[in-house]
Amino acid sequence: MVASALDKKAVMKVYELRKRSPEKPFIILISSYGDLDLFGVRLSAKQKSVLEKIWPGKASVILDCDLEKFKYLHRGTKTLAFRFPDKNDLIGLLKETGPLIAPSANFEGEPPALTIKEA
Repeated sequence: MVASALDKKAVMKVYELRKRSPEKPFIILISSYGDLDLFGVRLSAKQKSVLEKIWPGKASVILDCDLEKFKYLHRGTKTLAFRFPDKNDLIGLLKETGPLIAPSANFEGEPPALTIKEA
């Protein structure tokens, strides 16, 4: 289940459906460094240098975002977790949809599925 990170109503619906703790932000999947601009995130030269070594990839990175309009995403932490995946199909989807929130597949507090049947 995913939803547009830029659609507050959709994000809130995912919190409701996933029974997710309201204090716990989601990871945001992005298709490029440029997507960070949408959240008012400005990378320093040093941050960009570090990110270029791990992105695209499986790592999520927490970056400052103190904009009030994104409180529904940062949940008061004034930070957001971003992941720039290394899967071309997913990047293509993200280019079409824009940034997406991505909750874990398992419900909060439950162990992750280990088989397709469990999922």
